[in-house]
Amino acid sequence: MGTWGRFFTYDSNFNDIPAPNVHGSNIILEKCVTLPEGDNGLIDTINTTANHVVDYGYGNGIVSTKILYDKSISPISIEVSDVSGIVVETKATVDISIDGGSTWTTGNAQGTITNFPTYISENYRLKLRFNVGTGYEINIGSGNVWATTSSMPYGPSLAAGCGTTAATLNFGGSTSVAQSCKWSGSSWATTSNLNQARWGLAGCGTTAAALSMGGNTTASNSVDSVATTEKWSGSSWATTTSLVGAKFSPGGCGTTAAALAFGGASGIYLTITEKWGGSSWATTTTFSYGRQSIVGCGTTADALIFGGYPSASSPFRSNLTDKWDGSAWATTSTLNQDRTWHGGCGDTSSALCFGGNSNTSQLIRSTEIWSGSTWATTSSLINNKEPALGSGTVTNALCAGGSGDTEIWGPGTITVGKFQGFYLKINN
Repeated sequence: MGTWGRFFTYDSNFNDIPAPNVHGSNIILEKCVTLPEGDNGLIDTINTTANHVVDYGYGNGIVSTKILYDKSISPISIEVSDVSGIVVETKATVDISIDGGSTWTTGNAQGTITNFPTYISENYRLKLRFNVGTGYEINIGSGNVWATTSSMPYGPSLAAGCGTTAATLNFGGSTSVAQSCKWSGSSWATTSNLNQARWGLAGCGTTAAALSMGGNTTASNSVDSVATTEKWSGSSWATTTSLVGAKFSPGGCGTTAAALAFGGASGIYLTITEKWGGSSWATTTTFSYGRQSIVGCGTTADALIFGGYPSASSPFRSNLTDKWDGSAWATTSTLNQDRTWHGGCGDTSSALCFGGNSNTSQLIRSTEIWSGSTWATTSSLINNKEPALGSGTVTNALCAGGSGDTEIWGPGTITVGKFQGFYLKINN
């Protein structure tokens, strides 16, 4: 017979959980701590549909684990009991796989489970999938949350965008189609194409006047990066003065009169910043550490950049944040979540960062809010977004791109989930 092991889906109060001996035969599970959005390997965020809020838990949807065991044993039964902060009338049911997710038994009630399939193999590879209902959700007040709305007419890869929740322009994201589309406040519609098809480009401005800069014209790598700049008149794109240097996946912010383009890659990861004066680009001060897929917001007088790839040390997604004062960059408080291919918007006093993927290559839904000096985690996106496109402000934002519906950030009722983890015992 085994002993109970505790597994929690968020950190906060459980940093000192010892590595539990969850069953006999001297089979020990690795320590499971610090797990917001599965950062340390417990939650399979790609196959988890339930929304997660740090310091609370998961709500309505599927909570799927990664492989919890990869051991040579012959279990007789599995006992599962969830951990939650509330009492629910209908508890989550549990699906079990012992072959790493290839075959599942579904709809088991919590408690002792014996009807898992016979698995003839060298190793027993346990995964759990909890079907969490609305009974685990509670409202904790009003505030800003994400809500789904109309999808983009196509799914771009590393496109660029600018604007507000009332009017947004997204462009690029393909090496074969120079696509652009426009958000009216309620739906998307295609509009005039870029002159050059490219992905991994940056952009800034509004739906009336915008810039697109840099990118890549092939699907290979940053060696094929370009310095192309195009200007949007409100109805069409026109090629204008190129960047000083070609760059793939830089960041950008500002307007058609005054803009910044920073970072990116062109054979190497760049720290270069270029400044647009309305008709041409000029290089200016570099920032802390070269990286691509940076998100930025602000103006040529006051800007913020965050995240990207790579970081200053392994693993490779970055949590770095740098602030521009009009003449020089300075590092500041880091993101709570390392990420790249994320979205963001706002300014140096208040900004949002959302979506992307993490250092475990897991898609993430978490959102962080910048106070002017530090980042704090807030309500997550409803769906995974990678790559994510952001526009708007810290109070009214738009997240598009990736797969699934576009999401709007705005006032609403904050609902949190209380499915916080599970107890598990294996009898063999």
